[in-house]
Amino acid sequence: MGGRVGKFAYVRWSIMGVFVCAMVLNYLSRSLLGVAAPTIMAEQGISSAEYSWITGVFQFGIMLQPVCG
Repeated sequence: MGGRVGKFAYVRWSIMGVFVCAMVLNYLSRSLLGVAAPTIMAEQGISSAEYSWITGVFQFGIMLQPVCG
C-alpha cells in the first residue's frame, strides 16, 4: 500500500493546482468587475442602476455557488 502513494502523488498535486487556479480566477473576476465598471457602463450604454442589478445578480450567483456545486 505504501507504493500507491508515490504513484498517485502527482494526481493529488494536479488537483490542488487546478483548485488554486480556480480560486485565483474567482478572485480576479470579483475584483476586476469593480475596476472595469466605468468602461463596461460606457460601452454598453447602461446606467448605474442597471449596472447595480447586473452586479447584484453576479453576487447572488456567487452566493449560491457552494450550494449548487
